Amino acid sequence: MKRALVFSIFWLGALVAMAQNGQTVRGKIIDADTKMPLYRARVFLVSDSMAKGMVTDSTGNFAFKDVPTGRHTIKVMHRGHKTKVLTNVVVLSGKETVLNLSLQVAAFSDEEETDTKTHTGEVGNEMAMVSAREFSVDETVRYAGSRGDPIRTALNFAGVQGLDDSRNDLVIRGNSPYGLAIQIDGVNIMNSNHFATPGTNGGPLSKISFKCLDNSDFYSGSMPAEFGNCSSGVFDLRLKTGNNQKHEQGIYFGVLGTDVFAEGPINREKGSSYIFNYRRSVINLFMNAGLDFGTNAVPFYQDLNFKLNYPKKNGAELSFWGITGNSRSSITLSDDTKAVPELYGDNDRDQYSESGLDILGLTYTRPLNTKTFLKATIAYSKGFNFGHDNYIVSRDTLADGSFNPKGVKTTPFVGYNYRKDKYTLTSYMNRRLAANKLLKVGFTAEAFDMRYYDSVRVTTSPDWVTQNQWTTRWNSTEVQSLWQYFAQYKQEFGQKFQATLGLHGTYFTLGNGKSLIEPRMGFSYNFAAGKTLSFGAGLYSQTQPPYMYYYLGQNADNNNPVAYNKGMGLTKNWQSSLGYNWSITPNLNLHAETYYQYLYNIPVEVQPSAFSLINTGTGFSRVFANPLKNSGTAYNYGLELSLQRYFSKGYSLLLNGTLYQSKYKGSDGVLRNTNFNGNYMANALGTREFKVREHATFGIGTNVTYCGGRRYGNFDLQKSTQQKDVVWQNSGYNQHKYKDYFRLDLRLTYTINLEKTTHEIAFDLLNILNTKNVLSYAWAPGLNANSNFALRQQIGFLPLFYYKLDF
Repeated sequence: MKRALVFSIFWLGALVAMAQNGQTVRGKIIDADTKMPLYRARVFLVSDSMAKGMVTDSTGNFAFKDVPTGRHTIKVMHRGHKTKVLTNVVVLSGKETVLNLSLQVAAFSDEEETDTKTHTGEVGNEMAMVSAREFSVDETVRYAGSRGDPIRTALNFAGVQGLDDSRNDLVIRGNSPYGLAIQIDGVNIMNSNHFATPGTNGGPLSKISFKCLDNSDFYSGSMPAEFGNCSSGVFDLRLKTGNNQKHEQGIYFGVLGTDVFAEGPINREKGSSYIFNYRRSVINLFMNAGLDFGTNAVPFYQDLNFKLNYPKKNGAELSFWGITGNSRSSITLSDDTKAVPELYGDNDRDQYSESGLDILGLTYTRPLNTKTFLKATIAYSKGFNFGHDNYIVSRDTLADGSFNPKGVKTTPFVGYNYRKDKYTLTSYMNRRLAANKLLKVGFTAEAFDMRYYDSVRVTTSPDWVTQNQWTTRWNSTEVQSLWQYFAQYKQEFGQKFQATLGLHGTYFTLGNGKSLIEPRMGFSYNFAAGKTLSFGAGLYSQTQPPYMYYYLGQNADNNNPVAYNKGMGLTKNWQSSLGYNWSITPNLNLHAETYYQYLYNIPVEVQPSAFSLINTGTGFSRVFANPLKNSGTAYNYGLELSLQRYFSKGYSLLLNGTLYQSKYKGSDGVLRNTNFNGNYMANALGTREFKVREHATFGIGTNVTYCGGRRYGNFDLQKSTQQKDVVWQNSGYNQHKYKDYFRLDLRLTYTINLEKTTHEIAFDLLNILNTKNVLSYAWAPGLNANSNFALRQQIGFLPLFYYKLDF
């Protein structure tokens, strides 16, 4: 690692002498509501060394040539619209900077003269009053510890925390990670991560490439009426449109994969374009070099993101887009010569698994007139998981205590094959009723073709081969559908006050899946210069993990397994959020939010127990539930504080702190901590850029995270032995707490802009202090001489790096 660092710095340093300047900054200006191009909008580009100005053409396009590399400010003005100022526009020599900017209508004449300064984090959705922020591609790349994963970027926001360093599960305000909805162009997508587990939204690494993403929005609560089938938050992702004038390429090589990226015009005259990124894993190379990822498995994964965009007449556009990827892993503990904790699997078996996701979408957009905009998307998605486990029956132990791999006896234990095909049609229409009034209506229809098969050996005898019989746990093929609709209305009452009202409805054909009326509302009040009070509230509902409806448990007399949970209803969540925002200076902002959430209709066991689905949705294990009923409840409340110093004069700073409670009741009526109730969390991020020479920069970033420890209870030894997994007693469930979590990450980058290329090398040093954070207890007979349970540690010090070339 040291040799790589020294060589890289020496090599990049040698390139500085060849560095040159100049690149094109161009884009398109449109109306935020109708998406109509804005003719003769005035665009200004300003930096410390230059200032330029121009007006857009009839299609809303503008272009500045020979712009020096570095950071610049863009200001856009148009009659009848609010002025927009975009700060920290990064210009690199290896790629054109292409901006697609939207301006909001100035409902009142004097709003045109007021600059609306847009910083990183300010959400673009006009209907969002509170608990929302934009996340940028720049953040995904620049923040220490993000690993180039757009989902992990949200871990840097107030009220959001992770549970497992090896996964990107998001606990938002104490809710289950399953409560998060991730959507692209209005299409709610299945788990988009490599090595995905059914019933979760997270995983080790996202298939979504930040190189194909545009700036997108993240909601941590009190979402507008357009969002449904979620209970904690929403990632509203937007795919980037490729450069329609110039072919550009990029190569990325790092620990987490090798990427090939390209974008460019299909037809310059018509403005059509393409963009794609292909990634393939190379982790095996670094595992062979000694990097510890917490597993002996050699994982394989690959993914492809793409978008083809075709402008049509009258401002319409047609785009064909997709995300596809698959991953597989073989954890073969029978090959080990000593007992080693396994971070990604169980410690008593060999595990073989594969998962994948394919999404293809066709999106059509069109301004119908100067007041109306229409968007429609049809999409096909396929997600699959299959694999099998071989139980380690016995081992030969040598005199020195090590294992003889040739003396291991294994037998098949579990086999499963899940697949879900989904067909989606979604559409919405914006209608500007007046300069200060906006209506948005839409619907989503989804059809599911679901196939679940699984069988396991019941462990009733020590004679595995002849005595233990196979039992079917899943055997279903069904078609179901989910229907959603919404309407939301926004009105501005003068320059200081605006409000929204909305309604969402959900109908799921499986179980008791009806939530026909879900009211939503919000307001924002600018009561003093730079000071805003905001509020949002509403009812939200969500379906349960699809595979859980079809689990074949045993009936009362243990004959003829039945899918006894097909009647589950929707989990519901009343949410309210109150926010305060103070723009202390143009580059310093303080934000505070307090929230309360009441969840009900949560599936809990029919027999009195501590079990609740509110505690699921994370990890690499499925849930095998007893008969459930929708009678569980939970509540979350908390206070979030954020102090952000936007990037200026070479540095930025983000400080977050959260105090919260997350409690629930199972069917036994006892109030307990949820699995995610750490009570407090804090993180501090800082970035600093130094200009080495005129066209070379050195960057350093830090990320310090401190969270309350995870919850656990008392072991149930008898059931754990029978199920070969950790099972907790009802008594004392979640009354204990692991030690608090602490991690320090460091990021170093070096960037050089040559005449037509940009070179960048980065080192992401995760957990640089090698802090021994606790993950959980695991069932690990033989690993610990005094117990069948062993503590799993989180990932220790992990150095990652990449080299990127854009040209």
